[in-house]
Amino acid sequence: MSPDDQYCDELHSHPFELRTTVEHAIAQFAGAAGELDLISHLAEDCPAMVVGDVVRLRQVLGTLVGNAVRFTAHGDVLLRVELDAADPQPPHPDQVRLRFTVADTGIGIPPEHLDRLFQGGPGLGLPVSKAIVEAMGGQLTVTSMPGGGSEFTFGVVLGRSDDPEAVCRPRHSNTELARLADRNVLLVVDDEINRQILRRTLESYGMVCTASASPLDAVDLVGGGRSFDIAILDGAMPMLDGEMPMLDSVQLAMVLRRLPAGRRLPLMLLSGIERPDRDDDPFAAVLSGPIDELPLFPAITRILCPDPGTDPPFSSRPSQPSQASQCLASQSQTQNPPGQSQPGQG
Repeated sequence: MSPDDQYCDELHSHPFELRTTVEHAIAQFAGAAGELDLISHLAEDCPAMVVGDVVRLRQVLGTLVGNAVRFTAHGDVLLRVELDAADPQPPHPDQVRLRFTVADTGIGIPPEHLDRLFQGGPGLGLPVSKAIVEAMGGQLTVTSMPGGGSEFTFGVVLGRSDDPEAVCRPRHSNTELARLADRNVLLVVDDEINRQILRRTLESYGMVCTASASPLDAVDLVGGGRSFDIAILDGAMPMLDGEMPMLDSVQLAMVLRRLPAGRRLPLMLLSGIERPDRDDDPFAAVLSGPIDELPLFPAITRILCPDPGTDPPFSSRPSQPSQASQCLASQSQTQNPPGQSQPGQG
């Protein structure tokens, strides 16, 4: 028996809650993360409860997330869990194959070191993690480039829980999802990982998502006549400078309000902190908290499908525009006259 095999000679299977395991793998490094954003994302179609060796799984996740935090000074560390699309059929009907991904924006790994990565490394713990993953029916792989971050991925086979209250089921019924099906949403989020998570979440509702990292692109889209049912703006977007006036999420909302296609466009703000209500607030809803815990579905449903007899979910009163927003709105209308779409946009 090799030294690595002794760590996974015998796996002990017990039911455990998947979300708790994922969140713990991220939360345990919060004190060492500094200015890093630690993000966990569990796909909605994953089981709530699974059966497997949670101790060994936590060991692997702890190693991968810990290494990512260790070698990432700025940006994000993401732990994502989803059904394994590459091999969706598990060996038995009472099993499920899940794919775990740990991605970071750190220093990356030189190509010449990738082949030796799982053969050993001071304090990295990767040979043991590789052996555990293989014992659980999967394979641990990595993609990386110097200065471009790293992404470790593995798929494992876990059992489905016999608990009827914990089986895999959609979080929302087909009737609820039908209310948002084919609705067009404009998503403006600067951070790439958060943008990807939110886009996948919105598309899982059946919505058609146009995602952008740039407030100026959003202005161009709406100014060019593109029609959206709702726009979701990131409250943490950096302000722009240079040739264009400075613009934050509130000013972006005011710009959109001044465009013909944006005057009645419901706007939602995603804020990392609590934000007091304002009489002149241009937002139909303000959601605060971690990305993976935002109550997006009920908030969007209340805005787009309000109960009969309720007031409109957003104010029709124009917010007082800033000088920057007036300039941007005027420029967008000049470049994109009403009724004229930008080239390549339908």
